[in-house]
Amino acid sequence: SLIPISHRGTCRLPRWHPRLHPYLERAGLHNLRHFMRLDIDNDLLTAMAERWRPELHTFHFPEGEMTITLKDVAILTGLPITGDAIIDSSRKPEDGWGPLIQERLGFNMPTTTPVEGVGHPPLNAGQVSIPWLVDHIQLEVNIGLDTPEDQVERYARVYLIALVGGFLFPDKSNKWIQGMWFPMLLGDWDEIGRKSWGSAVLAGIYRELCTCSRLGAKQAGGAMFILQLWAWEHLPFLAPQDPREFWLPDDELRFVANPPYGFKWIGANTNDHQAEHSLLFYRAEFDKPWWNQAVWDPYPNEVVELHRLRHPEDQETWLCKVPLICWHMVEWHLPDRSLRQYRSIFLYLMV
Repeated sequence: SLIPISHRGTCRLPRWHPRLHPYLERAGLHNLRHFMRLDIDNDLLTAMAERWRPELHTFHFPEGEMTITLKDVAILTGLPITGDAIIDSSRKPEDGWGPLIQERLGFNMPTTTPVEGVGHPPLNAGQVSIPWLVDHIQLEVNIGLDTPEDQVERYARVYLIALVGGFLFPDKSNKWIQGMWFPMLLGDWDEIGRKSWGSAVLAGIYRELCTCSRLGAKQAGGAMFILQLWAWEHLPFLAPQDPREFWLPDDELRFVANPPYGFKWIGANTNDHQAEHSLLFYRAEFDKPWWNQAVWDPYPNEVVELHRLRHPEDQETWLCKVPLICWHMVEWHLPDRSLRQYRSIFLYLMV
């Protein structure tokens, strides 16, 4: 059987300061850091992966096929769906990524360790160490109200790199980010915000589910917290029964106007509602006839309308049958396999 998934969504970010918010907001990723407080249920994710069909990109349940869609990602996380695909040249420059990092961040990235043969250098085979960047920016920049703006922007760049490389698209080690990200993440903030982050994240989730659903898989990267949010919304009999109110320090409350719908689960304890929730329990639940316990479209009309006001173009893409692209990952979005999730009962019956 599949060993429980290791979700490493607790990557280490630089210390937060309100002055970072305008930069992260321009990049369209300002709400993501709060999801790092979400408790992850490894057994639930493992049981979900066992129900995944790679050739169809859907979960096979007693009531029919269901899947994570662009609509789910947009409403649950607030990530932008419309925009440019995250793709560019991944060719490493002849002189490596060090000069670009030196120019934009001011770091001289060594390519060797102080003692040869011991540990890994922070710049290694096209990869950059996230913990190294975080440690050095916090040593060099004491961020506060009187910190110069150019230093705040440097700090925000490292925060963005750690957020993308350690939380949205983590590898199995949760320590490295591919150097191909740096030309984009060190570029114009508004240009970063025009990227289709939601579709790229969904491509990563699809790819990881296709990988970890195979026999012998032990871990899964990608933004698996979205899979858990999706499961709790669509399969409420598996969700915590009484989600606690999400708490924020007073100085952050003013930055969370119109939060994403998934925020309501951040305070939930994955083990507070039923002690026997284990891998065997979830497998047994998925094998039972559900008798209409699945919620095909769990989002209230007012939530969908609020999202439409914030992102008016998103709704036009929810039913698109398109490839989702994130660098080398290309996965198909197939909403026609689960039209009931769009309240399209008539279309579902016609198909």
